[in-house]
Amino acid sequence: MDKRKRFSYEASFKLKVFLRAEEANNKVAAREFGVHEKSVREWRTLKGVLKKSKKAAKAAKGKGSTIP
Repeated sequence: MDKRKRFSYEASFKLKVFLRAEEANNKVAAREFGVHEKSVREWRTLKGVLKKSKKAAKAAKGKGSTIP
């Protein structure tokens, strides 16, 4: 079985990707920043959490996370 490496990103990085996705679209942002399009979609749903979080924190990790 192939094990995939899991990544965690800082809130500042997620916010950059999020803002680029708003300018263009999810696919473009995912390609430019080297992340999966699904991650971009999830981060866009967490807009408020990302904007409130500390920029160096590993914010909004995984589904159901409400850590700012």
